[in-house]
Amino acid sequence: MSPRVILKLLGVFIFFWGWGGASFAQADIKVEAQLDKNKVTIGEKITYTLKIIADKDIEVKLPGFGQGLENFAIEDFGQKKRRFLKRVIYEIWYKLSSYQSGSHTIPPSKILYKRKKDKEYKTIYSKPLKVEVKSLLAQKRPFQIKDIYGPLSYPFNWGLALFILTIVLGSIGSGVYFFFRKRKPSSQVKIPPHQQAYKKLELLKSKDYLERGDFKSFYVELSNILRDYIEERFQIKALEMTTEEFFSFLREANYFSPEQKNILKEFFSFSDLVKFAKFSPLRDDAQRSFSSVKNFIDQTKQQISDDNQ
Repeated sequence: MSPRVILKLLGVFIFFWGWGGASFAQADIKVEAQLDKNKVTIGEKITYTLKIIADKDIEVKLPGFGQGLENFAIEDFGQKKRRFLKRVIYEIWYKLSSYQSGSHTIPPSKILYKRKKDKEYKTIYSKPLKVEVKSLLAQKRPFQIKDIYGPLSYPFNWGLALFILTIVLGSIGSGVYFFFRKRKPSSQVKIPPHQQAYKKLELLKSKDYLERGDFKSFYVELSNILRDYIEERFQIKALEMTTEEFFSFLREANYFSPEQKNILKEFFSFSDLVKFAKFSPLRDDAQRSFSSVKNFIDQTKQQISDDNQ
């Protein structure tokens, strides 16, 4: 046997049996999940890779997009498939970041597989991976009591005193004027949050985002409409929360039913994929998202007894 053939066979052996990372294997399929690093700071990117190596006569069902990565922001992703000798190699990778400090776990990925002659699929899982996200805030310094400074003397500033006196007298005069002025009661009626949201939805529908394939702008406006409605309706600072913070709040909130919580989680997760992960949905997906937001508003709108509902 020539040295070239020996080196090639040795390379095949190392490739299939010398992997690093966390992996599960069976006779005809092997799964590996790995991270390029498991300790990062807030906002720092990490690469999560899932590899499946299977015999060429094995049918493989890959896990859904972003499955198990709800606690991370997906910055980029990719997928490729190649053949090596009598095996097929599937590789899925994600560029992730997290803006919540602490220990996070990427759960096992579920992969279904079967031989082409079989009817039922079998299941294999990757191993869970842990990521430690550290805060960028500096550690607190020990409290120190400093000496008291002695009294400081400043020359009296007549110009500053006159300026302050003018402001004080002007404020008093304005207060007296508005106090004694006959004020008309305000006739302005505040528009309920759900009616404001309906108008914004109609305006969004009139734009041609979907016709132009501008799904990112569509989802940016649609998610802002929903966040603004939640903030006005339930007095929650939804516009200031990240998606992860909102999900944490949602687990403890008693404003919504379990069904409504699922609507919010599914919508915001899908919306983030479009806005941040360069995911291109179908037009039907966008229309379903629009209907989902409107149905949520229908279910949670404030009931008004008069004709202004």
